[in-house]
Amino acid sequence: MGIVQEPAGLDAPAPTPALAANYLQAGSFRDRQRAVDLKERLEGLGFRCEIDSVAVSDSGSVHHLRVGPYDDPGALEKARRELEVLGLVDRETGVPE
Repeated sequence: MGIVQEPAGLDAPAPTPALAANYLQAGSFRDRQRAVDLKERLEGLGFRCEIDSVAVSDSGSVHHLRVGPYDDPGALEKARRELEVLGLVDRETGVPE
C-alpha cells in the first residue's frame, strides 16, 4: 500500500499578496504644488519621497505624498517617529509585490 498525496493547493487558502515595500503617507493635496513643496522640504531633510497622483471623478486629482520605500520594519518605525515630530504622518501604505 503506497502513500497517497493530495495535489498541492487544494485545501490551502489563497495567499495574500506580500508587501514589497512600505511607505508612510505624509499628506494628500488637491494642489500638486503643495505636494511638490513638501516633497522638496522632506528630501532636504534626507527622506526619500514620491508623489502618487490619483484622479478623483469630476473633482480633479488628489496628490498623495509618500515617504519611502522601507523594507526594514525598524527603519519604517524610525521614519514614522521622525515624521510624527514634524506633524506629518497620516498612515502607512503598502505596495503589493
